[in-house]
Amino acid sequence: MDDIINRLIDIDRQATQIVKKAEEHLQASRQGITKERQAVQETYDAQAQRRLEKIRAQEQRLVKENEKAIAQTYQAKREKLQKAYESGHIQWETQIFNRCIGR
Repeated sequence: MDDIINRLIDIDRQATQIVKKAEEHLQASRQGITKERQAVQETYDAQAQRRLEKIRAQEQRLVKENEKAIAQTYQAKREKLQKAYESGHIQWETQIFNRCIGR
């Protein structure tokens, strides 16, 4: 009988050691997964940051191009208006004067 009890105690000790090793392995696996997940997250963040910087640079370039186009359009309209003024202001002044005095 003592032999059976001693055998059961040995089996229990072996089972306890197996469970302990399994728990240690599980903990190590969890730590490995956490580290791997952090590495993947850092890689993703770095890639996203590079994409954002590339998009930001493209958008800034487009804004500068649009500003330049708007400035050119404005300048062309300003020059056209200036030419119209230069060619017609005397006539307009005369017409306004004549209307004011009733001619």
